Amino acid sequence: MLEILFPLAGTRADDVAADHALRVAKLLNANVHLVRVLESRRTSDRPTDPVDWQIKKGEAENSLTRVAEKLSRAGVESEQVLLEGDPTEHLVNYARQKNADLVLLTGGPRHGALGISGGELLWRSFLTTLLVRPYQELSESPQATYPRILVALDGSKRAECVLPWVQMLAAAGEGKGVEVVLAHVVVEPELPRLTPPSEEDTELARRLVERNREEAAAYLEGARARLGVRAETRMLQGRKASTVLLDMVEAEDMDLVVLSAHGYGGESPWPFGDVATSFIERGRTPLLLVQDMLKGQFDPAGVTSESWGG
Repeated sequence: MLEILFPLAGTRADDVAADHALRVAKLLNANVHLVRVLESRRTSDRPTDPVDWQIKKGEAENSLTRVAEKLSRAGVESEQVLLEGDPTEHLVNYARQKNADLVLLTGGPRHGALGISGGELLWRSFLTTLLVRPYQELSESPQATYPRILVALDGSKRAECVLPWVQMLAAAGEGKGVEVVLAHVVVEPELPRLTPPSEEDTELARRLVERNREEAAAYLEGARARLGVRAETRMLQGRKASTVLLDMVEAEDMDLVVLSAHGYGGESPWPFGDVATSFIERGRTPLLLVQDMLKGQFDPAGVTSESWGG
């Protein structure tokens, strides 16, 4: 059974994220861990007001109970945990202890922004993450599936780490109108910038694009066969893969975008490659970022069991 870590912030964004937690938990038959971390004072030596602290603690407990009851009414049970200290350290180590398969985070109040603890967890944990957008409207009857799923593939083996997740989501939504689209962007080569391109340059670029389109068509068919569920394929073309994909998501009203953390050109010391980073910062659609690095290949920056006390 999969384990989902759902950190709460005590804001309206929790309600939006709870709809997604409910949806994913039912689709994947997963356990949900609701965790709220009361942040310790960092910037002042002044002692914490015990009355104020108890008020904040009570509010945190209420937020955990409220979301847990919402999930329970829909048939999803959860574990509620209240911790005190550094949010990132606690959440990363809790994820380690529970072998979390997925972390559910929300963006911040501004377009593309993340809250402090959420941002640190996203960029430092190297965990598969479902990033939802807090400005989405709440629904009285949340959707049971993600009807239109875009899966971006760049032709690399590491990008195909997303396929098992797509298989699970598509299989769970079978018969419920779920559409999967496998997309690949053929990137147009750069031509000399200081002088106008010659006819030879233009012809070389055209031939390269044509060759890449032939390879991409064969690759997409192979990826569809490896996916093993019904899916469309879409070949796109442009100067920058992230821009082409973002435009497609908006134009075709996708409900979920699935990306690997790194693609063909991504460097594993960094949490995300260029395309994933563009979607984190500019996307307005729920985003499933699948971590392609195996556990043990990385150590979350600045987070240790000793500092957490476990």
